[in-house]
Parts: sequence; C-alpha cells; structure tokens
Amino acid sequence: MEIIYKDKHVEKICTNLKEAKKVLSGFATDLIAKINLIESVTSFNDIRSYLPFRCHQLQGNRNMYWALDIKGRKCSWRLIIAPLDANHNIITAGPDFFKECIKIKIILVEEVSNHYE
Repeated sequence: MEIIYKDKHVEKICTNLKEAKKVLSGFATDLIAKINLIESVTSFNDIRSYLPFRCHQLQGNRNMYWALDIKGRKCSWRLIIAPLDANHNIITAGPDFFKECIKIKIILVEEVSNHYE
C-alpha cells in the first residue's frame, strides 16, 4: 500500500517515533505500528476489514474520509485517511465502493487527531 501524507508535519508524526512521542506521548509506538501495518497490506479492503483498526467512515463534511483508532475504542487518538485513485484524487463511497476497495492501492493520511479535543 502506498501512503501519501497531507503535509510534511503529518508525515513526520507518522514516520518518526521522536516526533510521534511529542504529539501522542504514550500512543506513539501504536501509531508507528499502525503505519507499518498499513504499508504492508495490499489494498484498502485489507485496512477496512481488519477489525483492530475499527475503520469507519466519517460523516458530514468529512464523509470522504475514514478514521482508524490508534489503539482501540477507548483511545481518543485516531488516524484520518482517505482512499485515493491513481491520480491521487479522493475516492468517495458510492454504490460499488466496497467492490472497488480491493483495487485501491493508495491512501492519503490527512491527520492524526485527538477526537475529543
């Protein structure tokens, strides 16, 4: 799976343990492990169907994005991602979206956020 980051700041948090610790403190290693696992899967379908990720589509004005829990439901930190096509355009969930998930090989990491802040 190819990962595109929104900007250098998000990329640093997701790929550098020292930077991740500054932002997420005790959950930094969980974030890095999650990124490593995402890199090793073959499609967005693998991310969506892997239960520990608790991958769920966001609602409202963020309905093009999906959230992954950093460390289970009780942890307020989450990774906000979007599936991308080959031209790096966000793929929105339509009627055939779940059939197409197996073909999606690129994701955008939009942000690492604390859901309750």
